[in-house]
Amino acid sequence: MAKTKVKLHISGFQELRKRGEVEAIVSGEAERIAAAAGPGFAVAVHQMGTRVIANVYTETADAMRAEAKTGALSKAVGSGI
Repeated sequence: MAKTKVKLHISGFQELRKRGEVEAIVSGEAERIAAAAGPGFAVAVHQMGTRVIANVYTETADAMRAEAKTGALSKAVGSGI
């Protein structure tokens, strides 16, 4: 079998990570996680350097308690809802 060579074009890959389609995917996944975690969780999406980042965070005291007691966010990440 012949060996296959792969050459990565880093600049193209970095540009791809900043595109609107990628931001929509990241935002959608963060929204899914926030919804699965329950009420009181919010999402913030922004660009940091060469990538899009989403944060899911608690907005209310009830959400903070749910996270502290049951790990609502950790469970929501793997929920697959």
